Amino acid sequence: RRRHRIKQIWFGGDVPVAACRSTADLEAVLQDTPVEGLERNIRMFFAGREIEMQPLVADDFIAIMRLAVKQPIVASSRVG
Repeated sequence: RRRHRIKQIWFGGDVPVAACRSTADLEAVLQDTPVEGLERNIRMFFAGREIEMQPLVADDFIAIMRLAVKQPIVASSRVG
């Protein structure tokens, strides 16, 4: 957060089998990405290959990443 970079990201949820590889590839592309470059990198990812993620498109991932960088999820170690 101090360097305004995305260290690592995981997308979860009900993802069709065909999209699993593309999702993993996108996660790898976004690893250590500057926050300012998120939209550009996501658009380049979708433009540079055939992706089986219907009905999800680049704008869906951009929207969720914008939300994520505004409200980072921090793991909690609360017991009980």
